[in-house]
Amino acid sequence: MEKSTGCDYMFTHSRLDELGLMYKIFKRDPQTLGLMIKKMIPYIEQRGEKIVKDEQCLTDPILFT
Repeated sequence: MEKSTGCDYMFTHSRLDELGLMYKIFKRDPQTLGLMIKKMIPYIEQRGEKIVKDEQCLTDPILFT
């Protein structure tokens, strides 16, 4: 997970099926699931910041959905 596993790629390219499979495997071991969560947090923060700062969304709040 710490190295190039493709986890970041799956987040940025919405590879939900693959992420679901990873979750099913990793949820068996809380320590390993924690590694996946550590990778997910920065993606969520960056994505949220990008949405909040998007000028188009600021002028049309409907786009936030």
